[in-house]
Amino acid sequence: MDEARESQQLLTSAEEKALADRVRQMTVTGHPPPQNLIREIAHELRQYRLIGINDDGIQHVEYEPISHEWVKRFIKRHPQLKTVYSKTIEASRVKDVTYEAVEKFYNEF
Repeated sequence: MDEARESQQLLTSAEEKALADRVRQMTVTGHPPPQNLIREIAHELRQYRLIGINDDGIQHVEYEPISHEWVKRFIKRHPQLKTVYSKTIEASRVKDVTYEAVEKFYNEF
């Protein structure tokens, strides 16, 4: 992210780095976050900035909602992150996995 334009960005450089690191961490542990979760985490990062600004029921600062397009641009800015679409298991493969078939496989193995 260009630090000269940071004030115009949705997240600061540090926040964006933290978000990218969190996405990588979740992916490595086998739980890659869907785009809507990335958007929620970005929202929470922005909301954390408001602690001490908005108080006693008075809202001094309010942020616009984060768009779906922002998440796509975020992923594009971080090429190490990429969207992977999950695939369903073919119905015939699921149907053919029975207790007897698995037991036979392990007995022969």
